[in-house]
Amino acid sequence: MLSNLDQQESEEVIGDEAWFRKEITPALAELEVQRQRRKTSLFKRLALSYLVFIPALTILFFIEPFTLVKHAGASEDMIALILTTLMLLFYAGAVFFLLLRWPYAPMQEYKELYKYEVLPAVAKLLGDFKYYYLIFPYGRKLSSLFSLKEFSGGTDFNGRKDMKDLRVSKIVPKHDYFEFEDYFRGTYKGVDVHFSEVRLIKQEYKRGKNGKKEEDGCKLLFEGVFAYLDLGHTKYAGHTVIDYNRNSLGELLQEFRTDLKRANMVDSRFEDLIDVYTNDQVEARYMIDPIVIERLTEFYQKAQGQKMRCALYDEGKGRHHMKMLIMIETSRNNFEPPNFFSSAIDYEQLDKLREQMYSVLEIVDVMNLEN
Repeated sequence: MLSNLDQQESEEVIGDEAWFRKEITPALAELEVQRQRRKTSLFKRLALSYLVFIPALTILFFIEPFTLVKHAGASEDMIALILTTLMLLFYAGAVFFLLLRWPYAPMQEYKELYKYEVLPAVAKLLGDFKYYYLIFPYGRKLSSLFSLKEFSGGTDFNGRKDMKDLRVSKIVPKHDYFEFEDYFRGTYKGVDVHFSEVRLIKQEYKRGKNGKKEEDGCKLLFEGVFAYLDLGHTKYAGHTVIDYNRNSLGELLQEFRTDLKRANMVDSRFEDLIDVYTNDQVEARYMIDPIVIERLTEFYQKAQGQKMRCALYDEGKGRHHMKMLIMIETSRNNFEPPNFFSSAIDYEQLDKLREQMYSVLEIVDVMNLEN
C-alpha cells in the first residue's frame, strides 16, 4: 500500500493513472456487486409500489370510510367527513412514500456506499490522508450544531477548517453558514493539507409588516473546491492575494476591500487569468513566481473552474507562519459515484479527483522548493 512508501515515491505513484486505477479497482468491483443488488431491489420495490401497494391503498381509501360510518350510527355525515379527511391525508402520505421515497432508497444506499467505501480508499492511496463524509446542514448556524469547545482552534472534531476562521485570508466572503460534504485531510512532506468541496451561504433578510427584520431565504455566495495548506515551516509576515482577472474598476474596488496594492508581477502568459495584490512587493515577488502560477493554473483547469482566488498570509498570531488558501468556483462535482444505472467500475470521476489532488500536492512541492 501507498502508506508504506516514502513521500517521494508516493508523489510519483499518485500521478500514475495506470497505478491508481489498478489499486482502486477492487473497491469499485465490490461497489459494482452492491450496485447490482440494489438495482434489483429498486425494480422490485417499484413493482410492489405500482402493482400492489398503490392499488390496495386506493381500494382501501374508497371502502374503509364507508365501512366505519356504517357501524358508527348517529352523525354519519360528520363522521364520514372526518374519516374521509383522515384517510385522504394518510393516502397522500402513503402514496408519496411508496412512489417517491421507499422505491428509490437503494439509490441513496449506493451513493453512501461510494462515500463510505470508495472515497476512503482513495484517501489511503493518496498517502497519509483521511476522508470525511459529514454535511453541515444548509441554513443551520454552527452554534446550534457544535459547542465552541469542539470548534476550538478553528477545526471541528473531524479536523475540518471553520470557514469563518479563514476570512483572515481576505478571499473568503462574509457568510452566515457553510456546508461541507466531502473532505480530505492529510499530511504531505510535513504540510497539513485540506481539500474539499464547499458552499458558502448568506442569510437574506427583509422588513416585515411590523418593521422587524425577517428571514427571506438564503443566497449562495460560493460553490466549488478549496485547498488549505499549512506551510508552518515557512516564515512569512506579508499578505498576498492572487485573484481572478478584473477590469480597472474591479481592481480599484479589490484594493479597497483588501487594503492591498495591485502588483504588476505576473508572467504575461497569465495576465488575462489573474491579478496579484500584496502589502509587500518584494516578498510577494519572491513567493509567487511563474512556476507557482503554472501549478495554480493547472489546479484551476483540472477543477474546471470559472474563477480562482488564492491567498498567502500569516494568521496574525505573532508566529509569522505561512498559510495558503486556494478557492476555485466550479459547478463540477467529482465526488459523486457513477450513474446508478451504469457500471460502477468507471474511472472518469475518480481520475478527475485524483488529478485535482495531485495538482494540490504539486503546489506543496513548489512552495517547499521556493522556501
